[in-house]
Amino acid sequence: FLPSLPFLLTQAICHLGGDVDAYSVGVVVAQTQSADASQRRAAVQAMGKLVKPRDVHHISRLVFLLQDLDEQVREQVVRALSTITKLTDERVVTALLHSVSTDASPRVQRTATDCLVAATLQGEEAQAELRAVVKQSGMMGQDAPMLPTAVRVALGL
Repeated sequence: FLPSLPFLLTQAICHLGGDVDAYSVGVVVAQTQSADASQRRAAVQAMGKLVKPRDVHHISRLVFLLQDLDEQVREQVVRALSTITKLTDERVVTALLHSVSTDASPRVQRTATDCLVAATLQGEEAQAELRAVVKQSGMMGQDAPMLPTAVRVALGL
């Protein structure tokens, strides 16, 4: 098995990290549409290192990838989103809350839970922001899916 050139470029760009040009990021983002799950995973991992919080369109692409059929891709998306946004983006937090409660994979649910709990350790302000998003998301209450105990405790709910 010989990896494709775009896959190799994605790997190289990922390892370089730091500030790269828009073309390089475009190569990586294009790989998120690959039919090969390992290429999508590598692309998502690279995006976690390259995409900045201001890159709203790339973050939207990652949120969309939370629906990927491959659980390892979804798990990598959760990690990338929490790294890029530090979970200060309401849309991302809401997406991760849905992953915690509805993803078919316990592994993805656990990763999302761990990322949300870790975000609360960034201080009282971060915890208060996350708590507000949880309350606005409809993820609490009698008719809403229950959040894992770890998330509820970390958020002081």
